[in-house]
Order: sequence, then C-alpha cells, then structure tokens
Amino acid sequence: YPARGWSIRPTWGFAQRSIDYDHVLDADLSEWPGNGYPAMLASRSTTGNDLGLQIGWKPLSWLQTRLTYRYDQQRYQSRLNGFIEESWNENGHQMLDRPPASLVAGQLRAHYLEGTLTWTPAARWFWSFTSSVTQSRMSTPLIDQQRLDAYEGSQFSQSTAWTYLINARTTFRSSYSWNHVDYEQNLPMGLPLGPRFDHHAFTAGLNHEVSEQSALGLQYGFYRYTDKFLNGAADYRAHGLFATWTLRFGDQ
Repeated sequence: YPARGWSIRPTWGFAQRSIDYDHVLDADLSEWPGNGYPAMLASRSTTGNDLGLQIGWKPLSWLQTRLTYRYDQQRYQSRLNGFIEESWNENGHQMLDRPPASLVAGQLRAHYLEGTLTWTPAARWFWSFTSSVTQSRMSTPLIDQQRLDAYEGSQFSQSTAWTYLINARTTFRSSYSWNHVDYEQNLPMGLPLGPRFDHHAFTAGLNHEVSEQSALGLQYGFYRYTDKFLNGAADYRAHGLFATWTLRFGDQ
C-alpha cells in the first residue's frame, strides 16, 4: 500500500505441461494404408509465462476502482515420430520417408486489460461495472513460409450489475453484458478465418432464502446473438424464464 486507499499487486506465473501420446496408425481399406495421423504425434509440451499488475483505489467507503493488466505468452512444442507420408502430384503417387523431429508448433501472445468500478449509492444498493479488452495472436513457423496466416484478433467485453437487498432474506439482482469478438481475417492467402460476433445478455431475478439450507429463485433472461462471419445464419434472440430451488446439505 503506497498510500492510503491505494493498493498495488504485481503477479507472475510460470506453467509447464507435457502430454505423451500412444496413438495407433490410421486404418483404411485403400491400397496404401495411412502411416501419418495420428500416430506421428508422439508428444506435446506447453510452456507459459504470465505477468500482471493490479492497481486498486478506494477513495471513499462507498466507491472502489480496480485496474488489471496481464500479459500471457505460451509456447507449444511438438515431437513427431518417423512416418511415411503419401503425396500425389503430376508424377503420380509418391511415398516419402519422414524422420523423427521436434518442432515449435505455435506461439501465443495475449494482452488483457480490465477496469472495474464498484459503487454503493445507498443502503442495500450495490452497483458494479466492468470493461475489458483482450488482444491475442497465435503464430506458427509456417507463417514465415507464407503457408499459414497468424490467427489474431480482439475481444471487447462490458458488463454491469445491480443488487438490492429487499430484506434480510430476499435479494433482487439484474445484470447486462455485451461481448464483441473480432477474429475475422479476409486475407489474400492462407487460413484460418476467425469469427466476428456480438452477444448481448440481460437478466433480472429474485432470490429468497427460505432457511439456512434452502433458497428459491426466479429469473428472467433475454439474449441476442449476431454473427457477421456466418452472414446471419446463426443469429438468434431468446427469452428465458428460470425457477430454481437450492438445497444445502451438511453443516454450514
């Protein structure tokens, strides 16, 4: 705490994971049985680092803000068994002997920024607002050979929520969220092409604690989804009404 009402929290993380595979060869009834996928993939390892910084400020007892930044980096390494690759060209059918190899399958870099505001305007009232943006890029060595374009894009999210304590056992909650994802890439050469869509959600409901072990809930939800990448084929609007009964077992 460098000053009253302020807080700073740096973070760092490291993770490493390795998976070994024991696949069998492809099987088919053709003249040349499969000698590649999935048996060629012997193992996959992932190494990742993430750096983060969270800054909080509480100038008043009823107002609090928080800003969070995180950088994430992942590296994917694959080990391949030797295999026979089949190819067809103007010279006809060919069988190529591929030796065992280890290669960098891909690398992910992502930036994440989020801001949160919490406000208590009056007794029993709580309000929060969160806005975030994520920018990521997945690359592979094949990009340098102009065979595959980098998979990159952004995601924007905003959400707000109201909570009102009607009494000691009954709570009213409402929320609204919007997500915009844009990984669409209409590039002149290579794949992949990614999605581009918007999703809106609104919910409002009541929750009543019948006892320490039982609670009843009633919630209404409205959802809207639009997908530009699919030219509207997957668009929808939906209404939902949910009734819940929650039971808790054991000592509380």
